[in-house]
Amino acid sequence: MISFLEVTQQLNRIDEIYLNKDESKKNLKEEYLITEATRNQLLAKSKSGDRYSNPVKGNRWTRKNLCKVASTVKDYNQIDMDNFWKNDTLNFGINIEGETSSYIVKVEFKNIILKIQRNIERNRNRLEISSIYDALVLALNSADVKVSCNCGDFKYRFKYYATQQGYNVGSEENREAKITNPNDSKGAACKHILAILNNLKWLRKIASVINNYANYCKDNMQYNYSRYIFPKLYGMSYNKAVQLTIDDYNEKGEIKDNLQSDESLINLANALGKVRGRIPKGTNKNPVSTKKNNEK
Repeated sequence: MISFLEVTQQLNRIDEIYLNKDESKKNLKEEYLITEATRNQLLAKSKSGDRYSNPVKGNRWTRKNLCKVASTVKDYNQIDMDNFWKNDTLNFGINIEGETSSYIVKVEFKNIILKIQRNIERNRNRLEISSIYDALVLALNSADVKVSCNCGDFKYRFKYYATQQGYNVGSEENREAKITNPNDSKGAACKHILAILNNLKWLRKIASVINNYANYCKDNMQYNYSRYIFPKLYGMSYNKAVQLTIDDYNEKGEIKDNLQSDESLINLANALGKVRGRIPKGTNKNPVSTKKNNEK
């Protein structure tokens, strides 16, 4: 464990390097630098970021409020479901309207599925959107997060530091922002990313998409549902007979081992989920209790 004195010495060394413009800053050891970042750390860094060249505009933190985040479930169809269910890593894109154009913000964070499973247990083994949503909020507020945006501001001013400090998702950027952001003083990210990280209402849309996808696989992709989804959600093996459908096979006639998650399939799952939401009250939505009743 590093002592308080050692931490102080490291910080003093970093201050000395930057104050003296020491060229050896390029050779700082990784442990001296931030290598991960939480949502709250990124927001905190951005609140004190430099103002735009026109000071009337404020900084990226204040300007984030002019961005409009996608507000319907159908906008959230860019989720890698295979990576989510197999590796407990949620990676997705969010459409956002900026002041001048539309962009896609990519977000990635982990350690979610066990939280969903615990919520389902508390909910009498029923999978509901709230079980997923609460888990997503807890994970995003406690785990490290990675982000990126396809806007020019992020690419030319923030992507290098995001790469070096371990919170960039996607392709790396190893060219220093010597002209556009030489001192890493403009915050942690562009206003589009800050708009996403600051207001988490969109997480309910993500929860709805995951819920719709799980139910779609249960009905149409039982092989992968029984192998990857059901055990993760309920903490037990799927012991019912698996009924294979055409969706379980690839073009070569082989059983698919990946969880398909192209936009068209997620759109279909969302459409069917909207219909499923109209099921009359009193219908048993507890697959575990249904399974036990059928075995009696």
